Amino acid sequence: MVGDENTPEAQRGVTVASWVFLLHVAGVMSRDESIREACQEMTSAGDAAAGDVAAMTLVDRLAGAVGDDLASGAQGLFEGQVHSDMGEGDRETRSRRIRSYGFERGLPWLARICRRQADGTVAGVWMVVERFGNTVTLMDPNPWDEVDETLTLPLADFHVLWELAGTPSVYLA
Repeated sequence: MVGDENTPEAQRGVTVASWVFLLHVAGVMSRDESIREACQEMTSAGDAAAGDVAAMTLVDRLAGAVGDDLASGAQGLFEGQVHSDMGEGDRETRSRRIRSYGFERGLPWLARICRRQADGTVAGVWMVVERFGNTVTLMDPNPWDEVDETLTLPLADFHVLWELAGTPSVYLA
């Protein structure tokens, strides 16, 4: 099973793989051929076991391609299309920018928010933002396991959790 560990580092790998896969499905291909191949293996997997193997392959390949700096690593995957300024400005400015992005691009993006971990600690974790409006829908951190952990937050709550993590973001322009 992909992402059996519940550490923020393990969750990050699966979250980034989910984001890259969603972009692939939307027609935004990585310039890295091995990443494109792993995404294609996922789309053509005949069953859950094959899909899990393909997903883990994508996670592993992205760990090598992206490294520790998510924004810089993603920049290398998507040829300069990656930006990390979604969180700049006050709440109203950020919300307007995000709504505009959703209308213009319609692509998911990554935000780092603070979340309580299984061991009771609070840590910043990367999440895929699927929808942004009066509520914010964050993708299940591990969509390949059997547990649905999709998170829907009121807009103000999302802003607080994002602000506590410093408002980092990664998105394609």
